[in-house]
Amino acid sequence: NDSLRVNISEIIAFIAGVVFAYITNKLYVFNSKTTGKKDLFREIASFFSCRIFTEIISILMMNAAVWFSINDILMKVVSNIVVIILNFVFSKILIFKGNKNLK
Repeated sequence: NDSLRVNISEIIAFIAGVVFAYITNKLYVFNSKTTGKKDLFREIASFFSCRIFTEIISILMMNAAVWFSINDILMKVVSNIVVIILNFVFSKILIFKGNKNLK
């Protein structure tokens, strides 16, 4: 089934993208120094949860473009801007909040 293959590939790409984003954000953007398995698990779970939430927002915004006949390319640009801002804010305030190195 082509639809199933597309969905599976989208899920794999999303997971790979979030894992890559977590590692780069942890090491290079927020310089996170989490210690202990519990804190690391909380950090990873929070990161994935926030990324899933912003992906849902992106999907809803793209559906809104269809429902209200808004240009899909324009909405994708706006959606990406919203998602990037939300991802940064969530990372700074919720996920890597213990790190004060980034002002």
